[in-house]
Amino acid sequence: AGLHTQTLQTIKGCDSIVNLTLTVNQPAFTNLVAEICQGETYTLNGFNEDETGFYTQTLQTAKGCDSIVNLTLTVNQPAVTNLTAEICQGVTYTDNGFNVSTAGLHTQTLQTAKGCDSIVNLTLTVNQPAITNLTAEICQGETYTLNGFNVSTAGLHTQ
Repeated sequence: AGLHTQTLQTIKGCDSIVNLTLTVNQPAFTNLVAEICQGETYTLNGFNEDETGFYTQTLQTAKGCDSIVNLTLTVNQPAVTNLTAEICQGVTYTDNGFNVSTAGLHTQTLQTAKGCDSIVNLTLTVNQPAITNLTAEICQGETYTLNGFNVSTAGLHTQ
């Protein structure tokens, strides 16, 4: 870099002075940090990447010099939460964004703060009511008052 002078002779023997001012342009460096969700591809600045890692791309500036772009890429995996719960028959489970009343595996796909999938799996058990059959005998004019019953007529009574 700098001013360089060279003295030469013309065809007729005269001095010919050539002055050259030379500028050496340094390569341009750009460091990028990016995050994407699993299943996405980072495609900016000449990159085409879908895995966590460090990548380098060598491009050219308008003056023909190297332009080096470094990319540190993080691929965020889905957040998975597994829940188990029990409810009684006839009740609806309404926690964690669910609204279900049937037994089995229920899945919701939500979004994390970074815009990636947040998967919530709920294994729900529905407990059936306990059924107890009682048989009792009383004399006419008496009242049966055991186990929460208060009856004096014959027949099937349900509670």
